[in-house]
Amino acid sequence: MNTNEQEPMTSNADQKIELTVDSLHSLDTTRRWAGFLAILGFIFIALLILGGFAVGFLMSAFDNGMLGSGMKYGIMLVYIILGVICFFPVLYLFRFSSWTKKALKNKSSLDLSVALLNLKSHYKFYGIFTIVILSIYLIAIIIAVTFSAFM
Repeated sequence: MNTNEQEPMTSNADQKIELTVDSLHSLDTTRRWAGFLAILGFIFIALLILGGFAVGFLMSAFDNGMLGSGMKYGIMLVYIILGVICFFPVLYLFRFSSWTKKALKNKSSLDLSVALLNLKSHYKFYGIFTIVILSIYLIAIIIAVTFSAFM
C-alpha cells in the first residue's frame, strides 16, 4: 500500500482508540480554554449587537441631515448580522467544551464523539467562512483592476 493512501475507516467493534492519562489531561486543558474562549465570544457577540443598536441610535440622535435614514439602519444591520454570523462557531465551541467535560467526567466515548462533532463543526464553519471571505476579496480585486483599466 502506498504511504500516501489511508485505509477506509470501518465500524469494527474491535477497533478502539485508547487515550493515555496525558491525552486526557491535554483534552481537559483544551476543554477549559475552549470554554473560556466561548464565553468571551458570547460576551463579544452581545457587545457587538448592542453596539449596533447604539450606533444606530447615536447616529439618529446626532444626525444633522447629511446621512440618510438608510445609512443609519444599514450600519446597525451590519453589526447585528455580524453578531449572528459569529454566534454559531462560538456555540459549537461552547458545546465542544461542555460535552468534553461531560465525557471526561463520565468516561463516555459517546459524549466525546458528540464533543468532537461540535469541534468539527466549529472548524468547518471557519473554513467555509474563510473561503467565502477570500472569494469576496478576489472578486473585489478583479472588479477594482477592471474598473481601473477603463479609467
